Amino acid sequence: MKRGPATVPVKPLSLFLLFAFGLLFMPLLVVVHELGHAAVGMYLGFPVHLSYAAVRYQTAGRVMTDADEAWITLGGPMVEFTVCAAGLAWLVRRRWGKKSVPVSRADWLATAACVLGAVRWLRVVTGTPALPQPADEALLSGALGLPVWVLPYGLAPLALAVMVLALRLHPPGRRLAPFAGLFCGAGAGLFLWFRWVGPWLLPPA
Repeated sequence: MKRGPATVPVKPLSLFLLFAFGLLFMPLLVVVHELGHAAVGMYLGFPVHLSYAAVRYQTAGRVMTDADEAWITLGGPMVEFTVCAAGLAWLVRRRWGKKSVPVSRADWLATAACVLGAVRWLRVVTGTPALPQPADEALLSGALGLPVWVLPYGLAPLALAVMVLALRLHPPGRRLAPFAGLFCGAGAGLFLWFRWVGPWLLPPA
């Protein structure tokens, strides 16, 4: 009888490291997302003010067109897309056909970049077709002449597929616990960032 791949045990230190990585990575991703908006805004000539959860623009003396707003909006989600795509490519290159091989720290780094970059598009469950989430993707969908729900609802299954692929590139049997640790850390990181750390470091205007 053919046996499946051997179960690879998960070390407690790996769980701790994944929790810590999620704790640090998600707030950083929020900041870089906002920096993506800010970078495009500055490139288009709008003075910007960066806060912990938003970017505000000064438009005195210049009108911000719909095209300007669309490009500025695109700058944020492109951060997550780039992080997710790079992480997935790195993970596939390292893990394809090697499910029974123990997972290295580099593998977990690629995994975290991949799944935490993609998790943004699962926020669709917090919205409705009339008021879809994430709001950036809804605005971009409208800018393309599509119903505002098309991009938010279209990207969610893609994000879920990326996460399932990342999960299946890990050894079977005990792969859920590390992912749970990563997401718990990410959730804790977001809570701390929006509740205390972010307003202290980057207060709103």
